[in-house]
Amino acid sequence: MRNIRTTLLMLVVTAMMIAVSSCGSQLTEYDRSSLTDLLENELNIPGDQITLSGNDLSADYNDVMIRATFFDDSDDAHEYFGDLFYDFALKFNNKEMFRGEFKSDSSADSGYVVLRGEDSEAEIFGTDYRMGPVYAGLYYSGSMVMTIIPGNEGAFEDTAAVIDKLGYPNV
Repeated sequence: MRNIRTTLLMLVVTAMMIAVSSCGSQLTEYDRSSLTDLLENELNIPGDQITLSGNDLSADYNDVMIRATFFDDSDDAHEYFGDLFYDFALKFNNKEMFRGEFKSDSSADSGYVVLRGEDSEAEIFGTDYRMGPVYAGLYYSGSMVMTIIPGNEGAFEDTAAVIDKLGYPNV
């Protein structure tokens, strides 16, 4: 019985990814420099509060965590996004784990999932998170994958502001 449920869940997830990938979207691809400029100039995050470490960039806008990874190969970024999307799809299909709304779209070189709802687990898009209200975005374009996750429910307006400044889709 468990094998049948697992197989059915895999079919649903595969169908979701095919449906999402057929829609196609084009998101702005930021590199380290253009993202740093946007964070400094549009969100007024001081440069010394933006951390660049290897291929990773991290910054906090008030209580919103902004994390980006820049891959050397866009195929690696696509694969990483696919893994995070798959994990989300598993959670979304289990109504006991996530209840809420989400938007997603994907093509060969960009995609996103943005969600707002209730989460019963302590992880979202591979990041440790608290259970309860959640509002988060996962964005992929070219060789960049970015997550935007508020530290608490009070930061939902700031989360929307970050997503809007980036010019990315929102719920």
